[in-house]
Amino acid sequence: MIEKYFVTTPGKEDSSMSDNTNDTNDEDEGMSEEMSDDMVEEELEALNSHLDNLGTYLDNLEKKNDDIHAQLVELLEANRQVKMLFQDESAPKEEPMKE
Repeated sequence: MIEKYFVTTPGKEDSSMSDNTNDTNDEDEGMSEEMSDDMVEEELEALNSHLDNLGTYLDNLEKKNDDIHAQLVELLEANRQVKMLFQDESAPKEEPMKE
């Protein structure tokens, strides 16, 4: 089976083909503009939804980070207090000197 391949260069089309394709192109162009507008709108809605989800996720992540930070500050303070207690208990007690 032999297939024919037509190669056209921009600006050099077969005149019989160009008349038919111009009419079709005008119709396709109108339809494609409507489709592209609808597609752009759908894509923007999808993108907006994804951004809303990311924003919610980041808000939750920030809250968890703040909670962890608060717990670490409490733990640090508790460790300081325990350290001071151990230092006080292990320090040799000085008795007043008798003269």
